[in-house]
Amino acid sequence: SVELVRLRNPSPIILEDESETQLPEYLADIIQKVGGVVLKQLDISIQHPLIKKYIHPPLPSAVLQIMEKMSLQKLCSQVASFPSTHKDALRAFLASLTDASEKERRIIQELLIFKKIEKSSDESVPVFTGLKGSKVLHHTAKIPPGLRFSIPLIDSSDEATIRLANLLKIEQLKSTDCLKFVIQDIRSDFYSYDETTQIMQWVLENLTFLKNENIDVIDWLTSLKFIKISQEKIMSADELFDPEVELLQNLFYAEEEICFPPAILTSSDILHSLRQIGLKNEANLEESDIMRVANKIESLHTNSNTDHELLLRK
Repeated sequence: SVELVRLRNPSPIILEDESETQLPEYLADIIQKVGGVVLKQLDISIQHPLIKKYIHPPLPSAVLQIMEKMSLQKLCSQVASFPSTHKDALRAFLASLTDASEKERRIIQELLIFKKIEKSSDESVPVFTGLKGSKVLHHTAKIPPGLRFSIPLIDSSDEATIRLANLLKIEQLKSTDCLKFVIQDIRSDFYSYDETTQIMQWVLENLTFLKNENIDVIDWLTSLKFIKISQEKIMSADELFDPEVELLQNLFYAEEEICFPPAILTSSDILHSLRQIGLKNEANLEESDIMRVANKIESLHTNSNTDHELLLRK
């Protein structure tokens, strides 16, 4: 069958001449879906000197020019309906741009072709979002595994995303930039307590690396309440004492649960990090601590189950 194509300006026609640059896989299908026409070759009888005005080479700028003719809303919903293979192919194709006009930047930012960092029920199906209104995770950044984010965060582990984020001058978050958002989310109860515990274990285990990236991390964490002492009470590291100090072990006999971090946070690495964010030692004892201990001794004296040797040490 023969298909007739009207030459008009602006032209929707892209010529994929086999002797020149070829379109990557899926691109011909994508171009047709956004209103373009892909010709494999020109009829040899067409020799008009102005023909080049109506026929584009298979380049990203030409595809964006075709996209410009659609309303942005229609274009975005069309691209959103593409399968993952097509979204990945379009992202990689656009990443070969060396420069982009304001109009082209606006289109690229709106397209839902960027992989979002998200815990989905089916890990094999990526979730896509647009650059507009999203943050991009720097490809060298480290974050806790399986972390949920309250903001749309784009995974830049592929070259195409890195190139487009750089081209469009999108801010790319380092590990500690992400941590800042996570701390805000912990404070606003975005995470369950179990999620917070997992996040903070990772943060404490990686504190040296995080601190080297941004020393302010220590200040952010010092006042952060994330250590559950009872059902009602969550405390910060600077409200608790170091469980490895023998004098404190004796002093806080029968009060361990409210004075020391729970067992889950007592590995040597984690304790080392807790000390850096304010975990107290014997030099930090205050009058109120001594008064509480005195009252506790009094109540333990009347309890027949008390270990008197430990009470004497207290």
